Amino acid sequence: MEIYGVQLELWVALLGAVLALTVWGLKRYKLVMADGKVSLDEVIDTLTGVEAQVDEVVEKAEAVHAAMKKAELVALCKEAGLPTSGTKAELVARLAEAAEAEAGEEE
Repeated sequence: MEIYGVQLELWVALLGAVLALTVWGLKRYKLVMADGKVSLDEVIDTLTGVEAQVDEVVEKAEAVHAAMKKAELVALCKEAGLPTSGTKAELVARLAEAAEAEAGEEE
């Protein structure tokens, strides 16, 4: 089965990575807030630990993008206000960069 031209298995893998990140974040929040205080060391440890989790989500998202047709990638770029010209690989890279920039703004 395909959704937007991408195999369901890739979507499930992406969803699994996002859910794993969410669960990790909730567990980390409970651990950090156990004493009711947040130390600088706890913040640094959390930021260091989240990097691997985010990398996995980005890797899965790139796999989904890579499986999409160029027209679908163009539509995603258009929705995000990004340039729509270039090869499929350039569109995937552009979308990935935009996602990373957006994630950096949320931190």
